[in-house]
Amino acid sequence: MITPMLKSRPLLWGIAVVGLIVSTAGISAGVANGGMSGPAWFVAGVAGVAGAAAAVMAALRPVFVKVVEAGVDRSMKQSDAARELRDRLGGPKGKFPRVSDIRDRALRYGVQRAIPLDHVEADGLSADLPRYLPRTIDDQIRSALTARSATGGMVIVKGNSTWGKSRTMFEAVSQVLGGWVIVAPSNANDLRALVESGLTLRQTVIWLDELADFLAGVDPLTRDVVQRAVDKGAIVVGTIWKDAFASLTEPPKKSSGNGAVRLEHDSGTVDDLAETRAILTATYADLIEMPGALDDDESTVASALAKQDSRWAHALAGAGELSPIQVLAAAPQLLHRFRSPDDETGGVVLNTAVALLAMEHPRPVPADLIRRVAQPAIPPTLELDSDRWFDKALAWATRPVRGTIAPLQPYRSDGGEDDRAFVAPDVLVSAALEDGRMQDQVNLDLTLTHATPEACAAIGSFFYFRDEDDVAEPFLRRAAECGVVRAFSRYAYVLSAQEDRAREAEAWYLKAVEAGDIGASFDLGYLLADKEGRTADAEAWYLKAVEAGNTVALFNLGVLAVNDGRVEDAEMWYRKAMDAGDRDASISLGVLLGDQEGRLGEARELLAEAADAENPRALYTLGYLAGREGRAEESEELLRKAADLGSIEALVNLGGLLGQMEGRDGEAEECFRRAVDHGIVEAMMGLGFVLSDQEGRTDEAEEWLRKAADTGDLDAMVGLGTLLFDQEGRAKESDEWYRKAIEAGDPDALTFFGDALKEQRRYSEARPILEQAIAGGDPYAMRMMGELDLLEGHREAGRTWLRKAASLGVKRAGEIVGDEFDEDPPAAE
Repeated sequence: MITPMLKSRPLLWGIAVVGLIVSTAGISAGVANGGMSGPAWFVAGVAGVAGAAAAVMAALRPVFVKVVEAGVDRSMKQSDAARELRDRLGGPKGKFPRVSDIRDRALRYGVQRAIPLDHVEADGLSADLPRYLPRTIDDQIRSALTARSATGGMVIVKGNSTWGKSRTMFEAVSQVLGGWVIVAPSNANDLRALVESGLTLRQTVIWLDELADFLAGVDPLTRDVVQRAVDKGAIVVGTIWKDAFASLTEPPKKSSGNGAVRLEHDSGTVDDLAETRAILTATYADLIEMPGALDDDESTVASALAKQDSRWAHALAGAGELSPIQVLAAAPQLLHRFRSPDDETGGVVLNTAVALLAMEHPRPVPADLIRRVAQPAIPPTLELDSDRWFDKALAWATRPVRGTIAPLQPYRSDGGEDDRAFVAPDVLVSAALEDGRMQDQVNLDLTLTHATPEACAAIGSFFYFRDEDDVAEPFLRRAAECGVVRAFSRYAYVLSAQEDRAREAEAWYLKAVEAGDIGASFDLGYLLADKEGRTADAEAWYLKAVEAGNTVALFNLGVLAVNDGRVEDAEMWYRKAMDAGDRDASISLGVLLGDQEGRLGEARELLAEAADAENPRALYTLGYLAGREGRAEESEELLRKAADLGSIEALVNLGGLLGQMEGRDGEAEECFRRAVDHGIVEAMMGLGFVLSDQEGRTDEAEEWLRKAADTGDLDAMVGLGTLLFDQEGRAKESDEWYRKAIEAGDPDALTFFGDALKEQRRYSEARPILEQAIAGGDPYAMRMMGELDLLEGHREAGRTWLRKAASLGVKRAGEIVGDEFDEDPPAAE
């Protein structure tokens, strides 16, 4: 009890004051009793100090007592919490075991149970685990663990189900960190409690098998908790499926912008995974990929192990399309029982349980939920025993397929029959995901009704990340309305994607912020900017997100500044985002500088590093800039590289570049058609223009321009109007498309329409249209007006307009000024 008391600064000062008072009082008493000698002034002084100290002590006594009591209370609570944590997560007597002491208990740490031995074999073979097959990545894992052992860190092994991730990690940890203690939190809350418990974590392995469960659960792990564990000297080790890693680190969902042809900036990003991405890509984390198949060296060693351990002999002989590692985990037998059940009722129960786990229902799944969801799926031809049907089905589903390996496995529980819960091997969960739509495998309505709010949040999040918002919404709504904080912002996002529900979304984002969800400030800023155009409010929320440590918000502040025309502010925010490690920010800054006079050199320098790393956006941007400067060959090369790396924007721009070159319409058409397959409107329009220049393909051109125009694209409307204008007898249709574009707010449409009317000698109609365009500041409309005046015989007025257009850089306007009509201009119709 003394040690924690002394760690408290108020207690330390209190004890010092008491000590001073006691000492002073002792000296005073000694002098007064003759036990100490000294001059009278000293005795009087000491007596005075003692009296004053006694008075102060009397006044401070209640405060001191409260401080001491509060410190003791805090210490006792922390001690009790630490003891409870050790009892729950530790071994016998509430102690965390050492790694070297748990070899026979490795199954508790996610290592798969293996098929049984044929008979009692040589000494040293474990009944649960076959002899370990050294893997080619062992040295890589061990080196990472060794390097991180000095300062703390994180080591992650990525690979698919039953590839041997957990066993490989376990063997490496045993070899390198055998003397360390090991603790396996059940969820993110356990890890958070461990970090906050006050327990020393120096030389502690924190084992997070199935890391995705900790990162994407109802109350997911945050970078702060992991960082604090690392700072305390712990090594966090974890395994994760490849697909889960990809979905948790993919770029944030972006709004659909119109940036395929022109260089534009996205209006924002919804980055629900910023915390997760920060953990998985942190500088303190080593990511090591587990190969799915054995290489030649591993196969040779496995053959040698087969002579010592019959399980390896079975694994090598029965692999087929599966890997020997999967055969060791009885994957063939498990999959056969799952996909070809010989008990129809048991098959439904097993399918239901596995589907719920595949939908990321928190492990384990309660038996009562399995029963309620499975019962309506039982074919009506089967007569169910109302009392025993479920127990019989469970008995079939939990019967081992080989040794002790079963499709459904009871989860340890301290309760009775009503508290039963089950888990399934990963190979079956993976198979359910591969089979496809969860909606067809399990009754979602019953799941929604009977699952806990926390489970609804997890299931809703599963569909949310699969972009199946219509399925996710009711689960997230129930979780949110029941107060599951993590569901607030996800439910808000689903609402924000629907027409006229932005206000509801805003309200839920605000609830998330109030509940302490730091990521919701960022999401709210995105909603206000993208859906409601409230950029000032959005900027305020982005700033709050930055204060909370969200560095992605720095990038979005730059985007807002660009959209508002605040170039200097945009540059400042992009540079701050770059300093925070945002690589996209350097590309966006390159784009920004490339649009500024005299800063192309800086732009290229910023983009060059990303382009060398084959970043498609950087290559695309450099290609665009080269094309703008007239360096067509360089532009084509860069755009092709970007297009080959998957940049649809580059593909469209390449089509536009090739379409301007003599004799390359066929290549341009190919580029546009590839982009059209991705639904890009600009590609439809570009394809229409390319086809319109080719003999006999006007109908095809019209078809594609009409498709683009029907989406509301203003440039396509103008292009369609121009195409129809050139066709005899279709002037009325042409007018209609020009007017649609004008009504939709396209200022260029005024100039094109005015020019078309001029060419049709409809001078009286052309003049007011061109006047509107001129009022909007279009210098090309000035040229058209000058030509119109010349055609109508107003030579001086025409020359005035042409001179104005020429002074603003309009080509040919200056040449026309000097032209004289050799004959009278065409008369107006």
